[in-house]
Amino acid sequence: MPTPRESLAALAGTCLLLALLAGALFAGSEWGRPAAPPGGAAGERPAARLDADELARLGRERAPEVAPRGERLRGLRFDAVPEAQLSDTEALRAVLEEQLARPAAQRRLALADVELRLLGLLEPGQSVGELAADTSGATAAYYDPRTDELFLLADAVPASRGVAEFVLAHELTHALEDQRFGLEDPGVRADDGELARTALIEGSATALMMRYATRHLDPGDLALDAGAIDPGTEDMPRFLLSQLLFAYFGGQRFVESLLELSPDWKVVDHAYRSRPPVSTEQIIHPEKYLAGERPLPAPRPGRPGPGWRKADEETIGEFATRENLRIALGFAASRRAAAGWGGDRYVLWRRAGAGPGADAHADHALALAWRWDTRADALEFAGAARAWLTAGLDGTPEGAGTWRLPQGWAALSAHGDEVLVALAPTRAEAERMTHRNVQP
Repeated sequence: MPTPRESLAALAGTCLLLALLAGALFAGSEWGRPAAPPGGAAGERPAARLDADELARLGRERAPEVAPRGERLRGLRFDAVPEAQLSDTEALRAVLEEQLARPAAQRRLALADVELRLLGLLEPGQSVGELAADTSGATAAYYDPRTDELFLLADAVPASRGVAEFVLAHELTHALEDQRFGLEDPGVRADDGELARTALIEGSATALMMRYATRHLDPGDLALDAGAIDPGTEDMPRFLLSQLLFAYFGGQRFVESLLELSPDWKVVDHAYRSRPPVSTEQIIHPEKYLAGERPLPAPRPGRPGPGWRKADEETIGEFATRENLRIALGFAASRRAAAGWGGDRYVLWRRAGAGPGADAHADHALALAWRWDTRADALEFAGAARAWLTAGLDGTPEGAGTWRLPQGWAALSAHGDEVLVALAPTRAEAERMTHRNVQP
């Protein structure tokens, strides 16, 4: 389902999840020796602080040394190493807001607002555009593939050699892979395939960044200096934070699985050149990517009735399916229920005559249709979906396969390896959408 990932698509920024995960990432089991505790022990130097002039000096000084190290680790060569420039979160936010103000982006964001509100993932008063621009506060640096420029954010990155190199290793990987393969701007689409390709890009840079840190940096100093970073995630909705984690660290796990087969990065290179992942299922289950397993054709749900026009149609994907179920089931159960994903689609309908400011619940209907690998997988998911409609969307069961929602109705039907769910203003409209439409 659409999420505010549009803000990260064109600007491959380094998320400040480093601060949240420093303890886990830099523990002795990961690095071979214990990391310094937050704040440092008696007699140790204090953690680095924000200092724009010092950070600018470190960027200019360290990038020419980090780049050839990254080349050796990645097995690729730069055409030209981009100079590390200084910026700040306010300037990045302005760039994001400019991108999000484009007409195509505005249309996409308006649809995302409606869809996420129907699914209970967007609070009243929240908008996807504002959340997308706010991700600038969770960024330490970014590489812009449109201009081939690399920026460190002076109000986010501590002025220390270790953190500067750590961040530069990530962003210089983006620049290197952009020069070799081209990091295409996905525009404002927000489907499952685009998230999978983002996971490849961010996962590759994160995997190399960790290799760089293991080879060239001191884990204790790095963990100590990470304490100066404010991750800026306190007010971030769960689904957005989960997607950031997935793009960086789910992507890293995917890339690491390819590196187990080919430590020289040749399989990763092939993924960039010829065979990018096409679904988050392939990211979550790398064995399915390696086997060439592609999404199955999805069922086509019915229309809610006369007087409705199709407003949007895209792919949900295994990751978003799992995240929707988490509202009611928690991570482990939702992961199991989504694991048999085979293919899907969602269709958003808008009442004819409703304008751009139409009410999300009164003037829209949403159909979600899944195809599962087996009938058993479909049966398991159908049970999870019923729990989601009841506990996650506060639905009250009203007979077989229907729920009264706080603002509208929901319906569910299961047929063999297919499961359809619909959210609509009336019971009859929801039930019509769960009748499979055999028309192409």
